[in-house]
Amino acid sequence: GKRIAANLGIGSATTAKMCLDCHADNVPAELQGVQFKMSDGVGCEACHGGAQRWLGPHVTGKVTHLFGHRFVLKTAQGDILADLTPHGLDQISLRLKDEVTIEGEMKPSELKVEKLTRDGVTIRIEHHHPHHHHDHHPPADPAIVVAAAKDAGFEVLGTPRRKPKNFEVLGKRKRSLSELHIELDGHIRKSKPIEKDDHKWVDELRGMN
Repeated sequence: GKRIAANLGIGSATTAKMCLDCHADNVPAELQGVQFKMSDGVGCEACHGGAQRWLGPHVTGKVTHLFGHRFVLKTAQGDILADLTPHGLDQISLRLKDEVTIEGEMKPSELKVEKLTRDGVTIRIEHHHPHHHHDHHPPADPAIVVAAAKDAGFEVLGTPRRKPKNFEVLGKRKRSLSELHIELDGHIRKSKPIEKDDHKWVDELRGMN
């Protein structure tokens, strides 16, 4: 490696981008996790992408502080604030100086624990994530909605607004404005006349001639 780097005139093989891009996971410093070591060489992420998409962070350390269902874990890479959640606290009672390995989802300020191992015993914690309507919309094509409005003689102003079971569309026909409620299959369920100063459609109306 040293001789090749010298022949290419690229400096040290341990820092040259040309070498690291193939022989290591050359991740920008700001994206490196607490356990990242360039010297580990090529890992799963080189081909599969960042592990945050498919593997939660996992670290080992000693419990130094306890705050209800949160605790501080002292690791070789520094202190980590972890959230066991009340549900996890029902499964295990942590003590100061416990040696544990935790895995979970890294939030901006803490690691939300999904798995914890102590003395060879592992517990798993299922988190119930809040459900939002926009996360559970059935697939729909806005082009179908726009075409339905045009077939009914409307000019569509702005972008159709997605709702759980339909789209809301601002339509203009001749000199009249209407709020259209169009189902996902293109059926116009409702047409309601609106005024030019309707606050709900202020952005679309602002761009109207």
